[in-house]
Amino acid sequence: NAQAQFAPVGAEWIYNDLDANTQQNTPRGIVSVADTIINGHVCHIVIGDCACGTSQTNFIYGSSGKVYWYNSALNDFTLLYDFNLDEGQTWTVLAQSTISDSLQLQVDSTSVDTINGVFCRVQYIHTVATFGNAYVLEGPLVERVGSRLCLYPQYASCDPPTAGLRCYQDNFLGLYDTHFAPACEDIFIDSGIGIHEIENRNILSLAPNPFHDQAAITLIKYSGGEGILEITDAAGRLVRTGPVNSDHTIIRRGEMEEGIYFYHIRLQEATLSGKFIII
Repeated sequence: NAQAQFAPVGAEWIYNDLDANTQQNTPRGIVSVADTIINGHVCHIVIGDCACGTSQTNFIYGSSGKVYWYNSALNDFTLLYDFNLDEGQTWTVLAQSTISDSLQLQVDSTSVDTINGVFCRVQYIHTVATFGNAYVLEGPLVERVGSRLCLYPQYASCDPPTAGLRCYQDNFLGLYDTHFAPACEDIFIDSGIGIHEIENRNILSLAPNPFHDQAAITLIKYSGGEGILEITDAAGRLVRTGPVNSDHTIIRRGEMEEGIYFYHIRLQEATLSGKFIII
């Protein structure tokens, strides 16, 4: 049924990570990349992170208004969201990866949001109690989408886990643009006099994306000579650097593990940034 389509393959969450010092927006992404079966449950493999730590791999499925995610310590699925709950009701989320890392949440109020003609329940929540290590899961929570700040709990040191959800999209719901920050297809240009946002397709192409072995970057209508390509992982660590030119520049997977990465192309006139996914 439609409820079971939480996090269907191809679903993408793009969060906004705003650097307080530079005021530059960085897109943080989570993507549902494949289906698998664990303990008899058909679930979706989701890869990515919000704003802290290395890229995570989680397993999620939805049923009857509830969303479950896999806890490796328990070797079982536990409750992540329950969109059936009303004002005043509570539930407990067991965060990864031990049973003591949990938090109790309460629904303060509810409303309904219409996304491309689909009615989605919204829950406004707060944390009642935490147990063990302090994790954070904040609202509002949107049916079929999840938290507007991060899909799953983050360490409290990452609070807030993001500045907010830019947009979400899947084949059923379509594009859900929160208009909170630049759209999913934007990249960022630092021209030396400030940050400007332009549409990705007007400047460069990176294909295929996601990819397994390699992808090609092509700069469109650019003849300014070579630039420098830098690749960072979801935690912001530099994993690779090398030259890029106006023809095809190949990104080979090499030692990079599956997950979400960000590229920064430093040209004579500007710096272009975006993301790609290795599966």
